[in-house]
Amino acid sequence: MSAYANLIPYLSLLQRSLPEEALKPAAELTGKILASIQLKRRKAVEYNLVKLGIGDPQLSRSVIRHWSVCLADQIKSLWMNPGQLQSLVEDGWSKSLVKSKPVILVSAHLGNYELGGSYLASCGLGVHAVVEEIHGGHTRTLNRIRRRFGMGVVQYGDVSKMIKILKKGMILVLLSDRDIGESGLSVRFGRSKRRIPVGPAILAERTGAVIQPAYCIMKGRGYRLIVEEPIGPSAKPRRKERIENLTREINRRMVRTISKYPDQWFVFTNEWI
Repeated sequence: MSAYANLIPYLSLLQRSLPEEALKPAAELTGKILASIQLKRRKAVEYNLVKLGIGDPQLSRSVIRHWSVCLADQIKSLWMNPGQLQSLVEDGWSKSLVKSKPVILVSAHLGNYELGGSYLASCGLGVHAVVEEIHGGHTRTLNRIRRRFGMGVVQYGDVSKMIKILKKGMILVLLSDRDIGESGLSVRFGRSKRRIPVGPAILAERTGAVIQPAYCIMKGRGYRLIVEEPIGPSAKPRRKERIENLTREINRRMVRTISKYPDQWFVFTNEWI
C-alpha cells in the first residue's frame, strides 16, 4: 500500500470521472484481480483465518475484494460532502454512544474503520484517531482523508495528547487487534494467541473514560456503524489486574465480532505468538 499512496489523489480524480453507478463494480473488479494475483497476501489471510478458527481458503479472496471496496470508498470520501458520506453509513451508534463522559472507541482492522471515524467527525463529534506512522507517503495521504471531515490525528505513542483529548470530553479511536509497540498482553485470540495493546485500559484508568467497541461493517452497498454497550470497569483492587481484566474483555468482544465478519478482517501480517 505505501508504495502506491501517492497515487491516491489521482485515483480520486479518476473516480470523479466515472458514473456513480460504476464505482462499486469497478472497485469489486479491482478486488477480484488483486485476489487473483496477490498470492502472498492471500496466503497470509488464509493463515490468519485458520488461527482465528476459520478454515475456508476461499474466504481469503473475499477479504481482498472487500478490502479493495473499502479503500475505494475511503478515496471517494476525498470529494464527498458530509451529506453524501452520511448517506453511505447506516446509524447503529447514536443510541449506544455514551455522551456524558469521554469515550475511547476500540475497534479492529475490520470493515471500513477509517470511514467510520470520518463519518462520526462529519456528524460534528470531536473525534481523534490514534495512527501508526508508516513511511512512503501512506500516513500522510491517509491523514488527508482523515482530516477531510474534521477528524483529528494523534501519533501512536503521544500519550499526553491522548489524555488531553479525553479530559476535554472528546472521542479517541484506537485499533486494538494489533500490538504495534510489542508490549501488549498475551491473550487467546480464536484458536491461537496474539498480543493486544493495553493502552485503551490504561487510558481509561487515568482519565475515567468509557470504553466502547465500535465497528463500521460493510452492509449491502454501504456500511453500518455499530457502537456496542460500554465495557464496565473491573472491580479488582490492584491496578494491574484491572487493566488486564479490561484488556481481556476488549479482546473477547473484539474476537466475537471479527469471527462474525471474518471476510472483513483486513490483517495481512503474521503476528501470532
